[in-house]
Amino acid sequence: MFGALGGEIEEYVCPRCSKNFGYIFNDKTGCMYFCGADACLKDDSDASKAMKSNISYQAEPTDAAIKFGIGKQYVNASLSKWQSSQEQSSIVSRWLKNPSGMMVVTGQPRTGKTYFCAAVANHFLEKKKQVRYVNCRRFYEEITNAIRSEKSQYECIRQIAQNDVLIFDDVAASTNSEWQKEVLLDLIDQRYANELPTIFTTNLNEKDSGVALGERVASRIFSNIVIGVVHYV
Repeated sequence: MFGALGGEIEEYVCPRCSKNFGYIFNDKTGCMYFCGADACLKDDSDASKAMKSNISYQAEPTDAAIKFGIGKQYVNASLSKWQSSQEQSSIVSRWLKNPSGMMVVTGQPRTGKTYFCAAVANHFLEKKKQVRYVNCRRFYEEITNAIRSEKSQYECIRQIAQNDVLIFDDVAASTNSEWQKEVLLDLIDQRYANELPTIFTTNLNEKDSGVALGERVASRIFSNIVIGVVHYV
């Protein structure tokens, strides 16, 4: 039970006003002192109001570039600014209307793959979907950090895999060790088995992906919708 005692407390000196007028709160673990002087009470009240105001004002970012730290150049990315062929636009439009399974976006560096990812992420964020964007390097860093903090790598992969929409940018961009292939396959299998909407981008074609990622990973990825990208506005 909590109790309070107000008044002069000889052993307590307020570090703010140097007075010993205060309160004691007693509980099972010991005592807590704080100053009850009018000036200090007002300071505490003002600070509390400012803190609550700041917390309520810090809304969750709604732009993918900010939410996922993709980069300032991708702020306000929109599919309406993404230039592609009529066939590519039709494929993407059909997939977005009924998102299911995987879509693979291929293309050389600086052809707009990351912009496309940011635009698609914004599309789903506007629809209040649970979206997760991650690039290859960050994915492996996140798994590695989980292991270092004595967490299960499989639980970390599951948390990433269970999002409504997953956008994995620049797959095969790292060293692709056997361990990396294993954790990537685990992620892909969880998404694949549940037909969850997933976008992968890569600089590699199917043949090169088989060499870099292993045939099992490449076959999973390239057995679905595959489109190439063009430059964006």
